[in-house]
Amino acid sequence: MKVEFIFIQAHSSTNEYAIEFMSKSNPNHVYCIYTYNQTDGKGQIGRKWDSQPNMNLSFSLVIPFDQFHVDRQIVFNKQIALAIKNALLPYFEQQVKIKWPNDIYINDKKIAGILIQNVLQGKHIKYAVVGIGINVLQKHFNVSIPNPTSFALEGIELNKTLTELLHEIVYKIIKTDFNPSRKTAILIGEKYNSDLYKLGLSQDFEFKEERINRTIKEVNEKGQLVLIDDQIEETYNFGQLKFINK
Repeated sequence: MKVEFIFIQAHSSTNEYAIEFMSKSNPNHVYCIYTYNQTDGKGQIGRKWDSQPNMNLSFSLVIPFDQFHVDRQIVFNKQIALAIKNALLPYFEQQVKIKWPNDIYINDKKIAGILIQNVLQGKHIKYAVVGIGINVLQKHFNVSIPNPTSFALEGIELNKTLTELLHEIVYKIIKTDFNPSRKTAILIGEKYNSDLYKLGLSQDFEFKEERINRTIKEVNEKGQLVLIDDQIEETYNFGQLKFINK
């Protein structure tokens, strides 16, 4: 799959740049829009992404589709998370986990985040803009950012440039077959769950301004987090719960 890399000196958000750029064109291959100075990175539900200049990877992949129904977006989201997790895995002896829905964790700390924004055409996704932030060289983070980590903080010394690391990760991601069969989609869900952060463990959450404790069972086909409370299953949509770090 062809990838066109577009470097921008600085921007508030590579996703915002990508969406504006693509609104004026009709992408027929993958674009990677990246900067080493993202000044106002966005996370899920408006959360901030803290990234110092020339320290980390901040990029957006524009992935075009042909007749890609919106019902398939949950599997797509899981594939992206798995692809990034697998791209980072060779660098860390520790287990790399996916924190629902799209954060990548190492040693109970966040090393990468994903923000996926879909551009629709009727009931189909015309293209997806996949924003990815990976902490690489940064060692000091804003105190408001919960439990961050990076390659540097984990003691990983890179023998390559940020650009070389970017290309390596991007090419691993785009090798993914984003048009899986129904049988393969089920296997993708099973693999996502096997790599789920805190799977089978008791975890505290904030729900409707109250603290609750539940056991994480899985993420279902609808992308909902399934929790167990005294052998009773509960399902939650993203945004309903907040993980509480002990």
